[in-house]
Amino acid sequence: MDKLNRLDKLGVIPSASDWIKLSDLRDSAVHEYPDDPEINAANLNRMFAGIATLQHNFEQARQIAERHFAST
Repeated sequence: MDKLNRLDKLGVIPSASDWIKLSDLRDSAVHEYPDDPEINAANLNRMFAGIATLQHNFEQARQIAERHFAST
């Protein structure tokens, strides 16, 4: 949690809370209700909806890394 908040403050990721929500969603998809197809489908749909957030986080972190390490 501390690392996510630090990355958020540094601007490496847009939102620590969004990252935590996606992590919680992943945890629930993996650990809860493995035999319930309706719940699994709902979890997969929510995970699919979170792909854009993950892509945005990755792109922002990549740009910062390129700027920071371009001179080395």
